[in-house]
Amino acid sequence: KTDEDALAIVNALPEDFKKRLHSYFRRSSELLRHFFGLRKLAETAQGTTNYTLYTQKQRKIVTGMESVYREIDGLRKELEATGETGELMRKMYLQIMDQLNWVFKLHREGSGGGGGGGFVTIEEF
Repeated sequence: KTDEDALAIVNALPEDFKKRLHSYFRRSSELLRHFFGLRKLAETAQGTTNYTLYTQKQRKIVTGMESVYREIDGLRKELEATGETGELMRKMYLQIMDQLNWVFKLHREGSGGGGGGGFVTIEEF
């Protein structure tokens, strides 16, 4: 498919969906940014009193992500029987959910890897 084909598909999507998708993308991106920022701070603060503060804040961020995830999941379930356009919209929401799932896994495992955990930082580039 060409860029024109992709644009035609996007333009055919309901405006309400596009607004919601954009809102969820912005919300999840902001939560992800804070999560990885706090993760890096916690990594450098291990053994200090700030470590507990950073990890508590990180848990709150994860709670916010879980809320966004549940909202998107509910919307995806509403789209299950809405044909080809509904399936396309479900797949678009799934991209955000996959990112959040990856963070949930990192958080559960308590992995402390650095560099923003999967996001390329300037130092790594």
